[in-house]
Amino acid sequence: LRPRDTSSTTALGAAFLAQGCFYGLFPLITRTRVGFPDATIGACFAMMGVCQFVMFQVIKKWHGWHYRLQAAVLPNVCLILALLVLANAARGAVMVAAALIVPVGTSLSYMASMYYGATGNLRKMTVMSIHEGLLGCCLFAGGLLGGGLAKYYPMATPFYVVSGVLVLATFVQYRLGWFGQSAFVSPVDI
Repeated sequence: LRPRDTSSTTALGAAFLAQGCFYGLFPLITRTRVGFPDATIGACFAMMGVCQFVMFQVIKKWHGWHYRLQAAVLPNVCLILALLVLANAARGAVMVAAALIVPVGTSLSYMASMYYGATGNLRKMTVMSIHEGLLGCCLFAGGLLGGGLAKYYPMATPFYVVSGVLVLATFVQYRLGWFGQSAFVSPVDI
């Protein structure tokens, strides 16, 4: 993998890892901290699904995100914010607000991965297989990591650890570059 590919893969993997951790621990933390019943937790996941659907529609119409660093970093910033809010929240409304920030990051990271994979030239299948492999492995690893850390350390620890991974991945992405680092470079040229 070249530096651009490595940075995109690192950032995408970290985003999927954060999603797995968040989705895996959200029911536990809301149940233990504020006593959310299962129906309320289910309603939160339903609202996250609706927000993600809306974000997909917004992204579909927003033509300014392709090959832009700000759009590449935005998903990680949203996920870091949601993780840190959830790690420190003690009120149900704040936890629901954190849950509604997550679809912004997940939608943009997923759409960007799909877009950059689909616009590749001869490497489309390779790029798409990396996307799907990262999606599955990192969602699994995020849930596993979050659950393991929550079992042996205070409840907020997984969120701090995964936020740190996202910060590191964002730094790698920023320093090494990303698809479209130059206005003259696109995945088709690679």
